[in-house]
Amino acid sequence: CDACGPTLDHRETPDISAVAGSTNSAAIEPRQIHNLPHLLTKSHERSDMNFRQLRAAHAVAELGSVTAAANRLGLTQSAVSRMIGGLEAELGVPLFERYRRRLILSKHALQFISRAERIVSAMQELQSSARAIRQGRTDRLRVISVPPFLQQVIPAAVARRIRSNPQLSVRLDIARRVDLPDWINRRDFDLAIVGLPVDRPEVNVHPLPPVEAVAVLPRGHTLAKQQRISLRQVVDGPLVAHSSGPLMRFELDRALATQGLQSAPAVEAPTAWLVCAVVRAGAGLAVVDPLTAVAQAGSGLVVRRLREKIILKYGIMMLRERPFVGEAAALAQAIEEEMAVGIKALRLKQ
Repeated sequence: CDACGPTLDHRETPDISAVAGSTNSAAIEPRQIHNLPHLLTKSHERSDMNFRQLRAAHAVAELGSVTAAANRLGLTQSAVSRMIGGLEAELGVPLFERYRRRLILSKHALQFISRAERIVSAMQELQSSARAIRQGRTDRLRVISVPPFLQQVIPAAVARRIRSNPQLSVRLDIARRVDLPDWINRRDFDLAIVGLPVDRPEVNVHPLPPVEAVAVLPRGHTLAKQQRISLRQVVDGPLVAHSSGPLMRFELDRALATQGLQSAPAVEAPTAWLVCAVVRAGAGLAVVDPLTAVAQAGSGLVVRRLREKIILKYGIMMLRERPFVGEAAALAQAIEEEMAVGIKALRLKQ
């Protein structure tokens, strides 16, 4: 019950230690956990593991509560508990542990839940595709992108294509630079906007026009009177920067090193829009990509050019095995055109 906190009810959840010793499930010793994928494969040959169980486990892992998972899935708490208990009985290990009135993944469950998440995502995508087909949307694209393009460029391009082709449906996903190898390995996209370079034989890359990074300052800052800002001034701001990983942070660190400056941000944030929010609040100055700058400019931020150029290179990536025609090609062209519109708008605001 809700009053008891978001934990598994022991009355509804099978006793794992007892189940593990039963004749219906082979117990997995701790030393065997490294071989869990093999054991899962073997158990699946004689199990009734199903999508509803995986979806329940995924929901509990994400929300930390059987009650919350049941509400999301439109099921009773006892039904979700039985599904989790059934999975644990099949595997012979607990999937969750109680921690401060929440459920967290056990050490045994990390690899299993990771695979379950992929299966749930794939099934949800399949269900979404089926709904789109029933609604007459027969052209479906999955587009992944680095965050800068998702703020304004890609939404505008997608809107153009939807107006032009009512049968089109599009799924958008964030693709962090560090996750690109996994996306490519899974072949799970039609179009990708990525930071360059990308050196993989499975893909073709169409380079987009290079762009220059810009400085962002809070409105009213003394440096806002200048037309150009130096990297030293940004660092002394103090510096607000991306967390390590994105193309912008990589190029910023390289530019600072060339100038003999140290990259020691006062604040680090995972996305450019959050970097801008921190700058807007007055915590410091930042260097961001121009696409984020044009989307954020005018809302308490001032955009200025840098004295030292930092060039950012992006591209449109496609799988070699898929023909680059039809809606994929049309959307790629719309993205390039909207990117040009954004850069032109930024020049007018500087």
